[in-house]
Amino acid sequence: MDNPGRALFNNSGVSISFTAEKDGYIIRFVGTNLSFTEGSTVTLEDGDTVIYDDAVDTDGDGVNDSQDAFPNDPNETVDADGDGIGANADQDDTNPNVGATNSDVDGDGTSDDLDSNDNDGPLGDLDNDGVNNQDDLDDSNANIGNTTSDVDGDGISDDLDTNDNDGPLGDLDNDGFNNTNDLDSTDPNIGATTSDVDGDGITDDIDDNNDNGPLGDLDNDGVLNKDDLNDNDPNIGATNSDVDGDGITDDVDPYDNRAYYIHGDDGVNGIGYYYPVYISANGLGSYHTHTIQGLTVYMENSEANHAQSSLPSNHNYLLFPNSTVPDVDGDEILDDVDPDLTDGPLADPDNDGVLNQDDQDNNNPNIGNTTSDVDGDGISDDLDTNDNDGPLGDLDNDGVNNTNDLDSTDPNVGATLTDTDGDGTTDDIDSDNTDGPFGDADGDGVINANDVSI
Repeated sequence: MDNPGRALFNNSGVSISFTAEKDGYIIRFVGTNLSFTEGSTVTLEDGDTVIYDDAVDTDGDGVNDSQDAFPNDPNETVDADGDGIGANADQDDTNPNVGATNSDVDGDGTSDDLDSNDNDGPLGDLDNDGVNNQDDLDDSNANIGNTTSDVDGDGISDDLDTNDNDGPLGDLDNDGFNNTNDLDSTDPNIGATTSDVDGDGITDDIDDNNDNGPLGDLDNDGVLNKDDLNDNDPNIGATNSDVDGDGITDDVDPYDNRAYYIHGDDGVNGIGYYYPVYISANGLGSYHTHTIQGLTVYMENSEANHAQSSLPSNHNYLLFPNSTVPDVDGDEILDDVDPDLTDGPLADPDNDGVLNQDDQDNNNPNIGNTTSDVDGDGISDDLDTNDNDGPLGDLDNDGVNNTNDLDSTDPNVGATLTDTDGDGTTDDIDSDNTDGPFGDADGDGVINANDVSI
């Protein structure tokens, strides 16, 4: 009641009915109090009191303040859903979750003008990670998006991670070691160790060639690359000196004093034997001297396989420069000191006609310069005189390999003996199983042998 005014009390002992002069309120002696409007019929029971309302309409919209849900707003009087938005402005005055707008940015069913939190609905983003709540696996954690996958182990899911390589399980420098184990994850030349045997700045665990640095020895001549005048040539070391003229520099030449070989009959090994001789006795053990073709040379007793002080005189001995002494297997070890004349690239120890340098297995006479063996007989195709006689071959060219063929010499017999039409060709290779005497070429139910129409 806006402005309580005149009051009437019924103590007559009976009910009294009358037409209300204005709005008012009945206070029941027994029962529920109620309000009434001007012009309505009011019934007062004995003991009831009626109080008239001196009408007040603050906003002048024609609705008394007591009946006006918005007494200070001339444009609104009713708020049926009690959401604080008048029926005229309310987009749905029957729904307390819809106010003066239909906009609902977070999709929680409460319009934005009524929503106390525009981020807590399924379309909102509570943790501000760019993934809406309905797709976010943890909308309270800004590092978790719509997946739990975290390949680099940094606690940020892959869909949110701007760098999937900077975590402990990532590999920032792409050297094959994860950041946890990498001693320097910003340097692709450093892995999980500091060891660098060839000194090229690339640690051994990621170096694909531990010989090409300054401390390596690419040509295996015993001289470090940094000192080697040609680290691709095992005959050249750290000097150009070659006193014996054999093309091998003195620092890597085990026989830098060996200038010649002599060829002749020593009375022990025969005429065809070559003996190394030296132009000085430096570094030699037990030796003896000879004068051949006017040149004094020194021969080690152990290399000559004899200890006599002079060679037998029944042969004319000739001097041969190192460069002309035989090396039959091409391993750059002269034959007279080579412990194995079959291990060089030009040898053929398995006698298959393929040199070691081309042979895929130089101990197997059945393997040549390829491992391909189309017929599976254990003989490589380049050596095989018949590429069809093995278990995978097809000697009779019937399309069935020899292993499965019941008769690999008969092109009419395959992997079965069944011949339903009796034409001598087994069913698995017969292109027409109806043309033989027991077939039924015209499909009339009479075999060809008995069919007069065939």
